[in-house]
Amino acid sequence: MVPKKKNGFLNIIVFVITLIIFFGLMEVMLRAFYPLYKNYNTEVWRYARDIKIPSDNPIVSHEHAPNKQGSYYGAAISTNSDGFRDYEYSIEKSTNTYRILMLGDSITLGWGVEFNKTFSKLVENKLNTMSNGKKFEVINTGIGNYNTLMELELLKEKGLKYKPDLIII
Repeated sequence: MVPKKKNGFLNIIVFVITLIIFFGLMEVMLRAFYPLYKNYNTEVWRYARDIKIPSDNPIVSHEHAPNKQGSYYGAAISTNSDGFRDYEYSIEKSTNTYRILMLGDSITLGWGVEFNKTFSKLVENKLNTMSNGKKFEVINTGIGNYNTLMELELLKEKGLKYKPDLIII
């Protein structure tokens, strides 16, 4: 017969090993059945490292680097020459064009969403489908981790040169 002290210690070891196996299996299951869960923080860090750069404007801590691209949280992100996740727009708009500028943070940017499924492109496509010959351009200036003050600075520094007819925050 095993003394009570040894039996209690053996029970504790079995319990700890059982917990380790249980949590190990849970980790494997989470990674297998929900692969984006494990990558969210890593993807945000990669986006900040690859796409964002420090800003010269003291009010704006960061901005998007021009002409960068990468895939983050399941969606490709590419920036144009102004650092916007959008097409390359000419500064001068054509006569029959109505231009909308969208300011915002990662929601406007379309974090985790393919380019043509971003809110700005869905609005642009819908307006152009419904229009009678007028062309609509919806420019997405969204940058992750921006607040309203930063969006205002972006509008003054880069957005107003596009002469938008409407600004949406």
